[in-house]
Formats: sequence, structure tokens, C-alpha cells
Amino acid sequence: MTLPKYQKAVVVEKYGASLALKELPVPEVAPGQVLVKVEASILGGGLKERVEQPKNPLFCLPEPFIIGTSAVGRVIESDTFKKGQLVYLDPTVWSRDSAGHYVVKSIIDGPTPESKALSAQEYKRNGYISEYTLVDIENCYPINEEAISVDTDVLSTLAFPLVAYGGFRGIDLKPGETVAIGPATGKFSSAAVAVASSMGAKVLALGRDKTALEKLASNYRNVHPVVLTGDKDADAATLHKFGSLDVFMDFSPTTASGPIFLDAAINAMSFGGRIILSGFIFGVVAVPYALLVSKDLTIKGRIMYSRQEAKDFIKMVENGIFKLDHVEVKKFAIEKFSEAADEASTKKLWNHQVVMSTK
Repeated sequence: MTLPKYQKAVVVEKYGASLALKELPVPEVAPGQVLVKVEASILGGGLKERVEQPKNPLFCLPEPFIIGTSAVGRVIESDTFKKGQLVYLDPTVWSRDSAGHYVVKSIIDGPTPESKALSAQEYKRNGYISEYTLVDIENCYPINEEAISVDTDVLSTLAFPLVAYGGFRGIDLKPGETVAIGPATGKFSSAAVAVASSMGAKVLALGRDKTALEKLASNYRNVHPVVLTGDKDADAATLHKFGSLDVFMDFSPTTASGPIFLDAAINAMSFGGRIILSGFIFGVVAVPYALLVSKDLTIKGRIMYSRQEAKDFIKMVENGIFKLDHVEVKKFAIEKFSEAADEASTKKLWNHQVVMSTK
């Protein structure tokens, strides 16, 4: 196969400006890097709107960069992987020197100078909505293709459940424990419901939309839709009907002024319970200090997941423990990225996704 000199990619040239379909050189490979032919890349709802707004200094990357947070593709050139190997392309770039420094491709870099140095390298901050991509070997996860019974394009959606899996590993969720997840009807939080169910937990899916919660719960084993009102005392009483909580995972979105169900969850926690913060609120959050102490509670924030956790989760997928047969992807050609972004904004749950197909 003769490589073309140029490729198509969807690029953020400047925050606040429209996304652009550009023709860029196909990257050259250096030792420790992998050139991959992208087959499908995820287009998350809200991504287009976020980058076409003025830059948020707390949630940005240096421009320009290619958008797209995760993908699946085949190895073209590498000193580590065989040519043609199917790989999952992960968005999290960790420093090789310290796990405290990172970039999430096409989204954000970490708060440290070392993270800023990583994101200054364009290929490290570039996402995957392109025909080819250059990545470090650490961002390539080989997939046992024979173990995958669904369209391999579905693998491009793994970033959503991976975030939840990393959070649950970080808080040591155990089979048989009761975990509440809320709000549960977003892309990441609905994936968390699926992950917690596959890990053997009793899952409470929290929210205010009864119909959406019931639809979500119907897809998974041992998931209970729980409609809350925003009244912390009434909501805590509702949660107590299911027994005390061992774990609460908060996925409050960036648009929220504060954690939506955190107060109610704290009141419903068991002694020694654990709370994992996986949303992204920019403001200051107040907590009931004395109650946290008296109930011996742990609150932990978690960004993404480790490389080992990603490997372990992919094994769960390959072994059929985490199932993908209910995931639907609608495919668009890269030239149709604007139309695809409009479609992506209508997809609320993680198992209904839009992907850019570049096969």
C-alpha cells in the first residue's frame, strides 16, 4: 500500500471560529510512535459547540488541533505492532515521566507546566477525526478481532465506559455493593450504569426523567431507575428505600452550578462509604463537613483512567463481560462533519453514538 501525501481532517483553527475540513500532510513516524489508518472516530454531542465558542481558559488546548476523542483503526507503520493490527486509539496522553501530567486529546490538558509542555506537541493534542493519525505506542491498544462479535466501529465509543471504569477502580467498587450514579442519563453517566452492572454491583440510576431512566435501566442487569426531585431530604429518603449506598458516582456536567444529587447521596451513604467525583464543575462545592467525618466517608476526584485499567477493561470487552451488542452507531463520511455534529447533539445516551467513518 502506497501512502498518500495528504489526508483530510477536521480542525479547530481557533476557538470561537467554525470547524474546518483541512487537507494536511500524512505524518511521518519516529521510533516509539505508530501511524494508524483511522476507520471510525467518535463525535461527541456538544464538541462542535464547545470549540466554536470563545476559549474557556480552564478547559482548552493550544490551537490548532484535530478534533475527535477516541477511535478505532489499523496499524500502518510501527516498530511495535504488526501492520494491519486492529487498535483502539485512546484520548489520554500520560507523561512517560510522571502520571500527574497529561493531555486529553482535543479536549484539555492538565494543570501542570509539564502537561502544558505535552500539549505543545501538536500530535499529542490532536484528536482522531482524520484519515490517518500519529500516536505514541501508549495510546494504541491492540484488539483481539476474533473476540469481537459487533461492528468494530463500535469500539470507537469505549472512551465513555472507560472513564467510568477508571472511576470505579479508583474507588474500589466491589461486586454486590450498591452504587448510585447521577445524573444517570448523560453520555458518560449512562456508560457508568452499564459498567457498574457488568462489575456485579446493584445500580441505582438517578435522575428526574422517569421515562429516560426506565429506558436506560431496561438495557442492563440489576439496575433500578430512581426518580429524584432536588429536595435533599426527600431524595435521601427515596434512596434509603434501596438500602444504604456503598458508592456514589457524581457526573454533574460543566453547565451545572453545583453537584445535583450530592447532598442527598451523602445523607444516604453507609458508614465508610465512598464518593467519586467524575463530572466537571468549575465552581466551589460546599460539603457537610461534620457528616463526612461522622460517617467516615471518602470523597475522591478522578481524571480518566490508567493505562493498566484501559487494558483490563478491553479484556472485559473481549471476554464478553462488558457487552457492546446494544450500542448503535450512525456513520458519516468525514466531509459530512457538520451534519454529523448536528446529529450527535441529539444523542443523549452513550449507546447511541455518531461516528465519522474513514474506511
